[in-house]
Amino acid sequence: MKKSSMSLFKKLSEFHLGSFIVISIYSAFIIGPFILLIYHSLRPRQDFLTNTLGIPESLSFDGYINVFVEWSYLTYILNSIFILIFTLLLMMFLALTASYALGRFKFKFRNGILYYFLFGLMFPIQLSMVPMFMLMRDFGLLNTRWSAILVIAMSISVPILLMTGFFRSLPNSIYESAS
Repeated sequence: MKKSSMSLFKKLSEFHLGSFIVISIYSAFIIGPFILLIYHSLRPRQDFLTNTLGIPESLSFDGYINVFVEWSYLTYILNSIFILIFTLLLMMFLALTASYALGRFKFKFRNGILYYFLFGLMFPIQLSMVPMFMLMRDFGLLNTRWSAILVIAMSISVPILLMTGFFRSLPNSIYESAS
């Protein structure tokens, strides 16, 4: 009995060693490029261009300072955060209200409206670029954050379809207990 348990322990330890080696190699392939990216970003530009594969003479943060001071990268980040927050709020409001109505209530064209959103998934977003541009131009929203927010928020077919299924799956007792 001790012999079989000992061989089982040996097999398990060999399995763990093998999986550790595989995971270590995989992690090196995943983390390695990020380490190289950070390493090369700290090298001066001239050193990177002349001594690409060699050991650098010095490391500096001039590239990061240049990005944040001269190129005003922080403005771009704040614009992205602004667009993200308002797009998310608008999409959630529109998708939640539509999917609650479609999932909870039974009315005449409910399935037709769901098929309309499903049909909208069949067309690529590139088909709507020219009409969206013309709409934004007519509303005077070209080159504004609000045009990006509106264009991104109009792709609500997937959230509506997913949340409609969620609202349909909720039992009526939950709705009754809320009222």
